[in-house]
Amino acid sequence: MQIVSKTLSIVFKSGLDDSERKMIIRNTIHSFIIQGVAVSVGFVTNFFFTRWAGASAYGQFIHVFNWISVLGIVALGGRDDLALALIPKYEGSDERRVLRIVKKTNLDIAIRSGIVVFIFMLAISYLNIKTLSGNITNFAIASFFVYGSSFVILNQSILQSMHFVRISQVTEKIFRPVLMLAILLVWRSFSRQLGSSSLTYIASLSSLASCMFLFYLINVTLHQKSKTDDIKPVNHVQNPNTLHFFLISLLYLLTTKISMLTLPYFMSQKDVGVFNIAYRFAEFLIYPSFLMHYVLPQLFAKSDVRSSHKISLYRESAFLMTALAIPILLINIFFGRQLLGIFGKAFVDGYQALILLSIAQLLFSIFGPSNTILMMQGKEKYSVLALAVYVLILLVTSVVAIPLAGLTGAAISLLVSCLIYNVILSAFAYRFFGTISPFFKPAMRTSTAESQ
Repeated sequence: MQIVSKTLSIVFKSGLDDSERKMIIRNTIHSFIIQGVAVSVGFVTNFFFTRWAGASAYGQFIHVFNWISVLGIVALGGRDDLALALIPKYEGSDERRVLRIVKKTNLDIAIRSGIVVFIFMLAISYLNIKTLSGNITNFAIASFFVYGSSFVILNQSILQSMHFVRISQVTEKIFRPVLMLAILLVWRSFSRQLGSSSLTYIASLSSLASCMFLFYLINVTLHQKSKTDDIKPVNHVQNPNTLHFFLISLLYLLTTKISMLTLPYFMSQKDVGVFNIAYRFAEFLIYPSFLMHYVLPQLFAKSDVRSSHKISLYRESAFLMTALAIPILLINIFFGRQLLGIFGKAFVDGYQALILLSIAQLLFSIFGPSNTILMMQGKEKYSVLALAVYVLILLVTSVVAIPLAGLTGAAISLLVSCLIYNVILSAFAYRFFGTISPFFKPAMRTSTAESQ
């Protein structure tokens, strides 16, 4: 950790003090270890899913939970980002306000989940919707997951906003994957046949247990805060637009799901499963930026990003994310076929898609945490605008490219739309806060010099 800290201080020369830099690196490394456990357990679980249930049943299971994930984000309604933006401003000065935010947001998602599930089940029961109405049994089994996923995401964000970075990840990254694997092994010992319904039951049971575990964690963590009487209101705190946060969450989820939601209309369920596995390996490249998201939002939410201190925070985080992501890209390039082949011969067909998807995920690290700055500094509507363009381009290119090039076409559409999205976000971040990735700083200087 000291070597990394010294290297960054030499490269950037000024900006962050050593204590903050070490805190960021420490929490990132801890998050990396937690993610490593989650990835390892998830890898084993998906291996058994595909081997015991087959590519077709696995693809059907993935298709159901892609839609369930969308419904979960609708039920969440942006409350997770609202907590991240508000709680750091009040924590330590008005703890009773923090508790009110926690209670209100949890009540909101409980009510919204019930409404969302009711409307969705009613729609697929009485309307003949392709790829949905035929899976009504699986959707009914997975319906609790709508509330379960939104509950976990919200309360993890609450813990993160109070700087409990490691605890905030335990439920989703360790407890649920380990429990899902355990349930799978027990289920397999009693039943030799695993279909899409069995996989849905297993995922839903693990979600229920995860909610109970996280409920315990959040209550223990907030126990001391409920006893404080300190009320020192923070002045000039403007409540963020919850609708913008909701749209950001929904649109971002759609960017990760549109390709797989579109594939069943042009290809088989097996291809959905193949693309999902390729996407899972490509997602390893986004983990560095994902890990930094456990550290950066609460830091950006508290201070003015225009300061040189925060500009340095932006630049160093982009550099660190990219340095962690490049080795993963090389692994996918040189060993991608072997990695995909572990899940079965059919999955090797996703190798070209894997390479293109990996490059797309690398862009998030190269361009830096521009979306985080916009969301935490009151410019969330520009995040919505960039994501809306991303989703629109991805949808159009997917509909055009998938029939022409199959899995590779789906990956190309994601790469193109991802590049455009990151360029737009970076332009907004530079315009409002003067922040730019260290990889584009020389280009910006050259451009400025030429214009002068």
